[in-house]
Amino acid sequence: MFDSSGLLTLHYGKHHTTLIDEIHAWFDGECFADVALVCEGKETLRAHRLILASSSPLIKLVLHETPTTESPVIIQFPGVRAADMRVLLDFLYTGQAYVQVQTRK
Repeated sequence: MFDSSGLLTLHYGKHHTTLIDEIHAWFDGECFADVALVCEGKETLRAHRLILASSSPLIKLVLHETPTTESPVIIQFPGVRAADMRVLLDFLYTGQAYVQVQTRK
């Protein structure tokens, strides 16, 4: 379809869905991951700068101040269990997460 200035407009109706599916697949497969999140017990999860920086102003600042020659960027999270970080990453990448509700007595 051409607009009034003679430019051809291209439209892919499944763009957003496809992009989200690809990002989720990259996370699951740790493809192109450029950040290492080191959690309690030195357990490491891999993620992507773009996703983390888009989700957190603090992480964005940390990544901005980190030289881009370092790959992966290593961010330490002492006292954070890898299972808890994984839930947070699931939420950041997919917009949803399943959290186990614990009852305390």
